[in-house]
Amino acid sequence: MQAIIKKWGNSPALRLSTSVMESAQLVLDQSVNINMIRVRSLLSPFSLNTLDLMIY
Repeated sequence: MQAIIKKWGNSPALRLSTSVMESAQLVLDQSVNINMIRVRSLLSPFSLNTLDLMIY
């Protein structure tokens, strides 16, 4: 999927389609983690029980 970053207020924003939200099991107002791994970004649901491991 391709998307365009747009301005929302004073910040850049990326809109996600409903199908992407459903596929990723995300809901409105949900906190998410955004991780940069090399040149790719990974969006995942935020959980206090999640332990992130970085492999170098």
